[in-house]
Amino acid sequence: MKLRSIRLHNVRRFTEPVEVRGITPGLNVLSAPNEHGKSTIFDALHAVFFRDRKSFDKRIKSLVPHAGGSPQVEVEIEHDGAVYRIEKMFKRGAGTVRVLRRGSLFRQADAAEEWIRTVLKAPERGGPAGLLWVRQGQAGLHRRDKRENEHAQLARRNLLTSVASEVDAMTGGRRMEVARSRCRAELAQYLTGSGREKKGGPLAAKRQETTGLAGRQAELRGVVHKLRAALADRRRLRRELEEWLDPGEARKRAARLKAAKEAHEEGRRHAEQLERACEKEDAKRQEAERMRERCDALLKDVLELAEAGRAHETAGRARKAAADQLTAEEARLKRLEKERRKALGQAARAERALRRALRKESVEAQRQRRGELAGRLEQAEKARRAREKAQAEEDSELGEELVNELEQQDAQVRALRRSRDREAAAVTMSYLPGKGGAASIGDRVLEEGVRVSVPDGAEVDIAGVGRLAVHPDLRVDNDSLEESLARLHSVLHGFGLEDIAAARASLGRRRAAAERRRDAEAILKSVAPRGIPALREALAALPEDTDAGQVGLPLEEARSREEKARSALDAVDGAFERQRERSAEAERRATLGEAALDAAETRLGRVKASLQGLESPEEEVRLREEACTRLSRELEALTGQRLAMEQAAPNLEELSSRLERTRSVVDKAREEEERLRLELRGLDTFIELQAGNAVEEELADVCEQLAKAKDELQAIEHETEVLKCLDKALTAAQESARDRYVRPVLRELVPLIRLLWLDAEIRFDAENVLPEALVRAGTEEDFNVLSGGTQEQIAILVRLAFAQILAKSGRDAPAILDDAIVFTDDDRIEAMFDALTQQARDLQIIVLSCRQRAFRELGGTSLRIEPVVEG
Repeated sequence: MKLRSIRLHNVRRFTEPVEVRGITPGLNVLSAPNEHGKSTIFDALHAVFFRDRKSFDKRIKSLVPHAGGSPQVEVEIEHDGAVYRIEKMFKRGAGTVRVLRRGSLFRQADAAEEWIRTVLKAPERGGPAGLLWVRQGQAGLHRRDKRENEHAQLARRNLLTSVASEVDAMTGGRRMEVARSRCRAELAQYLTGSGREKKGGPLAAKRQETTGLAGRQAELRGVVHKLRAALADRRRLRRELEEWLDPGEARKRAARLKAAKEAHEEGRRHAEQLERACEKEDAKRQEAERMRERCDALLKDVLELAEAGRAHETAGRARKAAADQLTAEEARLKRLEKERRKALGQAARAERALRRALRKESVEAQRQRRGELAGRLEQAEKARRAREKAQAEEDSELGEELVNELEQQDAQVRALRRSRDREAAAVTMSYLPGKGGAASIGDRVLEEGVRVSVPDGAEVDIAGVGRLAVHPDLRVDNDSLEESLARLHSVLHGFGLEDIAAARASLGRRRAAAERRRDAEAILKSVAPRGIPALREALAALPEDTDAGQVGLPLEEARSREEKARSALDAVDGAFERQRERSAEAERRATLGEAALDAAETRLGRVKASLQGLESPEEEVRLREEACTRLSRELEALTGQRLAMEQAAPNLEELSSRLERTRSVVDKAREEEERLRLELRGLDTFIELQAGNAVEEELADVCEQLAKAKDELQAIEHETEVLKCLDKALTAAQESARDRYVRPVLRELVPLIRLLWLDAEIRFDAENVLPEALVRAGTEEDFNVLSGGTQEQIAILVRLAFAQILAKSGRDAPAILDDAIVFTDDDRIEAMFDALTQQARDLQIIVLSCRQRAFRELGGTSLRIEPVVEG
């Protein structure tokens, strides 16, 4: 059996479908960071092959995502030359399993579970494949769970029994048994049956004596060693204390701390300045956006005004002849009016100049200040009144939503009326020659061939004939029209409006009022940013200026100019009155031509209403465009300043870290000084207490007694070892046949072992079929005392050897290693990579690892966990 692909859905973190594709028959490597889902894939595979669909134990529960759902796992395998797809879903008491071959259902339910066990050839729990799948953190061959150990041991035995040609006899005859009994009887006075020293026996007694002396010797040696170490430590601590108390180093630490504080404060100030620059940039950006919106809205209205003006001009040609004289007269009147206004202005200016000349000069600084404040206050009051007036007008007019609703209601009324007129009763009159106009409905004469709708019925008077009653068609829905029309008139009359056009005009006035309100608010904010009361207080705080006139022209020159301006005004007034009479006569003659312009003026008036208050919309558009350009340039300047500040900004986090580190150095120096003083006081106390005890003399006596006891113990141990060697030799003769039992494993394992250790041998326990010891350079090392990395390496190589035995016996299964190589150093990991590559020629090996950098050198096919793309 070989894996080809794996797909997961609703399995732990994979709530959306993911898959691992492109698994090859040889070496495959899935290298990804922690929490990426590698162990989830391993546990999902284990669940598919070794857990029944109905199972919902703690391992299956661990596959359920936090959001809930039923774990689903799909595995594509190759078996006996065919490709199968196993689909299994785990759900409490209701799981499902299916096996598909070439897209068609092959097995399901219990039959599918039985087929999976047949593929693995593993009736026992875990099966031979369980020997090859290494879960994260469990690379060792010994399991924590006793039952799992028993199942694994059974699997190893069954495997070797199935491949061994024969098993030799386990005994060597009666004579060997008698010799072993006598040997063990002699050995029993020293050792128990389990090989431990016999309690109360000669060996145990002598060892107890030796142990006691050795303990006392170690105790005295420890005291002596501690005393010597204490002296050495005291010298070392005094040197360290002198180094920490060095004034030069203390000054350096203080200087570094001061520099770090200053740099951090400078960085903080720069950050505050940058924040203020960002706030200015945001405010300018908002202002530019508002100006752009106002400019676009005004431009739209100006374009509409131009189009309406062209329509008005077309209609005006019809009355141009009658209006030319009026235009000319009005032009002359306007010219004279302009001259009159100019004369009035000149006269007023001359009069004001004369009054200013009569005033005394005031203090220039106070006059300018009062003038500025008074002007701003006047502007602010004017803007406030304009804002209040505009707000009142805006509130009194109809809103956009209501007008839209009225227009929809009006459209519905027109549609209902058209529908009613199409379906209602109607009359069409056809007259005999000479009888035209003889029929009428009320005051309306029926014209020839004209269809007249009478939805409510009517009485047709026919001259000289009589009256014809036309009855209404009761099937026509007239109620809907009446209801819609009543609702429309009710809403319009509720707001005091005559028709929908008045509602649209109200909306136009509301928009214009809203624009004026916004303009007034902008002016008020610019001239009185803190409010009108604050402006009044500032003006009231200035002393009264009783002679606030501005120095102007000399008095004589001002009087001369005033007389000339008054004479010019009198002359212009006479001409203006005479021209006004002529213009009134021309206006009377032009009134008749005004009717033709009513329709065009309605549209033009609507546009002008939205542009009300603007003397020159085009000029206003130009000014607003210039304002947009100016604001854009100001925004660019502010953005440039902000970017420059950002580029020049120091790394405040780095400065904080540096300050924190510098403070920690200073604090550490203080703590180290205190610690060294405390330790020195403790050492001084210990040395003073031990100095008066003669521990070295007592140590010499104990050493002499221990040497004698060791000689006696060695003699007893020699005799015991001789007996043990004899028993071992006799036992070896019995167990020589067992060596052949594990020979298939050794045949596969030894070449792999020697990739790591040249000339190394491995010794197997035939009973458990597990390695007992590693023999290197003639030294035998028990497996349990080997380092974690060495145990890990041997355990993986043993599993690869079992995989080879399975493959050669026709029961191949993939070897899966989930972060199994954890404790291996850099040199041996290369040898392990060689072993994996070598075995992958005959086996399918899948390696899951989070050590991405280290496993780049492994090679093989790279696998990835990818989302499933449907379709």
